[in-house]
Amino acid sequence: MKEGGVYKYISECSLHSLLAALFLLMSILFMCNSNGVLAGEKKPKRIVSLNVCTDQILMLLVPPERIAALSYLARNSGISVMHKEASAIPFTYGSAEHVFILKPDLVLAGTYTTRATVNLLKRLGRTLIEVAPARNFEDIETNIKMVGTAVGETKKAEALINEMRARIQHYLPKGNEHKLDAIPFYSNGYTVGKNTLVDQLLYHSGFTSLGRKKQFTGTRKISLETLLMNKPDLLLIGKRDFKGHALAQEVFKHPVVKNIARTTKTISLADALTVCGTPHTVRALKKLRNMHEKMMEAQ
Repeated sequence: MKEGGVYKYISECSLHSLLAALFLLMSILFMCNSNGVLAGEKKPKRIVSLNVCTDQILMLLVPPERIAALSYLARNSGISVMHKEASAIPFTYGSAEHVFILKPDLVLAGTYTTRATVNLLKRLGRTLIEVAPARNFEDIETNIKMVGTAVGETKKAEALINEMRARIQHYLPKGNEHKLDAIPFYSNGYTVGKNTLVDQLLYHSGFTSLGRKKQFTGTRKISLETLLMNKPDLLLIGKRDFKGHALAQEVFKHPVVKNIARTTKTISLADALTVCGTPHTVRALKKLRNMHEKMMEAQ
């Protein structure tokens, strides 16, 4: 074969290879849907959630028929905003035996709950996603994206996030308005500091929490003396739907607490709005923001 013929042969081979590669790429793109999932690939249809927070995100993203079970806490009105929706869906107490029998194709869990079940399911090779607690609005977005991707509903997740962002933006304070102090006060005398969802809600509605003021993070038990000496502009009382008597609630009957509540602006927030970070949490922001505006107008 002449030298020119060799070059022509090589060029033709290269062209054929390039065309074959382009055809393969176009075939893959054609087979993929708008979410980047292969058209033949099935979305999970037997999803089990073991955490009250993933329960609610899951219900916002997929229809009930794709949910094999939610955690039993999903039906608890004290900590689940979507307890009515959850009542029509099977539930589990989270034992490894029960979850395994359900034959899930996807399991959603929290990073701190049902650890024995989570570890066993991992060893058995089940597809499992662990979702961390939300401590701010960015975490809420991250968790919605994570669950949305896992269940094959990225577009729905994006829509939820965009709607939530718009609502948050509507309630954010204009300028530096953090002139009012607030103390969240919960069962057994606990309060919250920085790096918590409640602190973020207070800050974004124009209040400065005791934890932010004193520079501590997480939850902390405070004495009645601390409550009295740091008398806030706003006292935020946690509200949970307890059925029956609870010793943890006795602190609210103390004369010091009752006197502060009587002489201080007080607001109660349903624990269900703040236990989990979901789009429903914006309802708590709205309530706090409305209170802030009323208090500023009264000054």
